[in-house]
Amino acid sequence: YAGEVGVDTDAFVDCLDSGKYTQHVKDDMAGGSAAGVSGTPGNIIVNNETGEKQLVSGAQPFTNFQSVIDQYLK
Repeated sequence: YAGEVGVDTDAFVDCLDSGKYTQHVKDDMAGGSAAGVSGTPGNIIVNNETGEKQLVSGAQPFTNFQSVIDQYLK
């Protein structure tokens, strides 16, 4: 798939095989799991002022995101 979208496939395979980002991916997955994400897409909306977070799981229409964001803007 990488080659189909114009990525240098040799560089991509070298990077993937090197394991350079393996721990980063594992850390991201662990963080998502801890936040309640069990599949993709898993979206976490964060109120930057209070640190409050809400998970919006799955492919959702914009209005579902908007309602969470509007709550944080009050």
